[in-house]
Amino acid sequence: MIDPNCKHGLPRSECAQCFNEFGIPADAYLDAINEDPAFSDLRSSGETVDAMRLFDLPLTSVLNGERIDLSLGIGTLRHAAENHPDLYNPDKPNEPAVDVTDATEFAMVVVEEINREDEEGNTLLTRMIDKAILQAVENGCEGVNHDA
Repeated sequence: MIDPNCKHGLPRSECAQCFNEFGIPADAYLDAINEDPAFSDLRSSGETVDAMRLFDLPLTSVLNGERIDLSLGIGTLRHAAENHPDLYNPDKPNEPAVDVTDATEFAMVVVEEINREDEEGNTLLTRMIDKAILQAVENGCEGVNHDA
């Protein structure tokens, strides 16, 4: 059986040191992910991709050609969970709201929740998009006929 932890004692998918040992060239990484804006400063720098930047990418939404890309690093997700105001324990103010022990596993479960359909086929993501559409229109956005 393969040990699920790396030589540093962390889950393999979360060890920045092990990831950095691969020395992935920034240009190759950017080509593979279709130029994630969070890494654009590395283009042609000759540097390698730093794992902590990968894991701690902020929540972003960008228009990428004909699609909207939403992105969130699992480190940022972990931080959000551990500091979630609805999970805060006032009896332990100096401790995380929850202790995320495996950020990758936790991220997979969060993705399942994002995509879970209710009885009408709606998901958290479709409800978020519906709300964003409504706000854009109510704020007088460009690109639609408001007199229709």
